[in-house]
Amino acid sequence: MFIIAKNKKLIIYLLNSNENNFKTYIREENRDKLKRHYIDKQKISGNVDRGIIFIHEDPISPPDWVGYLSDLSEKKDIKVPGKKVNKAILFLTIKGVKKRTFAIVFGHGSSLLKHEYIVQNFGLKVSKSMLSIEELISIDSTAFSSKMFNTKKQSSKFLIPEKLLEYGTQNIVKNVYGIYKELDKRFSLGGKDSLNFNGNIDLLLDLSRWLNYFANIFDADTNNLGIPEDLVIATKSEKEVLDNKLGQKILDVISTYPITKRQTSLLKLVPNAVLDLEDFNGFFISGLGYKQSDISSDFSIDEVNFFERLQRQLKPSSKNIKGILSKLKTDKIHGKSFENGDLTEICTIYESINYEVKYNSKDYILVSGIWYKIDKQFYSSLKKEIDNIPSPDCRTSIKFIEFNPQKHVKQVVKNNKIQSQLSEGAYNDDFALKNGILKLDQEDYSPDSQTMKQYGLKTKSSIEICDALDFNSKEVQFIHIKRHSGGASGTSHLLFQSLVSAHAFLNDNESVTDHINEVIKKFNNRTNRPYTILNEFKYKNQQKEIFLVIIDKTASIKKAKDVNSKLLSLLEMISLRKTVRSLEQIGFKCYLKFVPGNL
Repeated sequence: MFIIAKNKKLIIYLLNSNENNFKTYIREENRDKLKRHYIDKQKISGNVDRGIIFIHEDPISPPDWVGYLSDLSEKKDIKVPGKKVNKAILFLTIKGVKKRTFAIVFGHGSSLLKHEYIVQNFGLKVSKSMLSIEELISIDSTAFSSKMFNTKKQSSKFLIPEKLLEYGTQNIVKNVYGIYKELDKRFSLGGKDSLNFNGNIDLLLDLSRWLNYFANIFDADTNNLGIPEDLVIATKSEKEVLDNKLGQKILDVISTYPITKRQTSLLKLVPNAVLDLEDFNGFFISGLGYKQSDISSDFSIDEVNFFERLQRQLKPSSKNIKGILSKLKTDKIHGKSFENGDLTEICTIYESINYEVKYNSKDYILVSGIWYKIDKQFYSSLKKEIDNIPSPDCRTSIKFIEFNPQKHVKQVVKNNKIQSQLSEGAYNDDFALKNGILKLDQEDYSPDSQTMKQYGLKTKSSIEICDALDFNSKEVQFIHIKRHSGGASGTSHLLFQSLVSAHAFLNDNESVTDHINEVIKKFNNRTNRPYTILNEFKYKNQQKEIFLVIIDKTASIKKAKDVNSKLLSLLEMISLRKTVRSLEQIGFKCYLKFVPGNL
């Protein structure tokens, strides 16, 4: 009898229909490549009604370099054996209170399934019901930054379980993962739409029992973790109005030329997936000509590039709200595999969009294809917490200078002409000079592999520890500075940098310290050094502080009257609160400062 090997897992989908022909669940383009194998129901214990196995083989062409090397070879007989991609699906219909059909996938078998038949949030509901807080390992929750791919995993290495849960509930929990105990056995489980189930289980004796149990747990829809719901799902009538508002916004964007970042700042494309970085080779978006574009091999989707392509590819007859919404809900985003180039469907374009809008004086956000209405109590609590983030003015000698659009510029060549462009780098130079502190802007550091994996960074990624650093025997102050461009994108880079650098400082302190001292040494050796020699940086458990500095319009800051929430969108506030709580839980004190500037 076959036992699941240790560290292997079952990936289980619940399907929302009981079709007579299992092939209906398979994507049309894959049906002709399948080999069918009927199962022997007598070999599986339990109430198995019927089942079938589909094996999919897809040959891979030899790499291009084989032909090149053959041309160079004297005998021109270099041959590389062809490879095949093997993946499979086991369909099982289980009899219970009602019949349930499951798909158990092997290899990249999930890419064969038709998305519309997959029951949404099956894995999440089962995990929330079966796991207890004591055995919780991680929570994946929505993050409003393309740098974090919409979800990010927090390891309990830094957080006790209660704090992990508190951190994970700041917005929409998409995935929980932990250990489930049954008598003397332990199983790991977690997931969103699929349930990832790992443990010593006899696939012939135990499988149908587990599937029936998962179905009953899903129907009960209990919440053993007690995760609160901060956001309320919009009604059907509200959703129709909100979809039309989204369609109109996109129509406005693609009706202009050229499309700019400012126009797309409120629209973020964030595929809802926890990506396997070791086997991830970028995104592919159907219907927009991405096959010929290098953009699809990146770890994020450039919104300006996306809407430029939508502008070109959309037929004139579809350049209306109905046509745009239809395309968003039809075209799919896929993840590409490094290993074999295989495409795994992640979601529709519509399900990747993060967008915030007002309707009838209420705030709504679109996340993962669902419109949420913001609960008044949650919104009030959120604003209060953002407004209570202290300013660094109360505890530091640092002087925050205004952003000067005449002085803080850089020269760029555009259309063969030299032009001035607003520059954060020039501001950071001036800021560090006037305060006599270390400028770390544009001084890149390569973080440790643990930090890179945690935040989805490429293997050879580098980051800036901060834009400026001040330190003494009592405090270390990491100063992060960003111009506010409006929308969630205005602060995402700032928050992302602060999180990654904080974890790098904790996980790789010796290397970060060496990096800082190398920059100090380089500064001290300058012949045109603008101010006194900087002391060597030594970390001896001083208080760690992070200054989040946002440059905003002078008029907006005056109008806000020191009320932080008046300067930030809802998505920015959610993301900021998440970041501040996370940083405080790992030992950093956070401050927020808005700097005026005529931007």
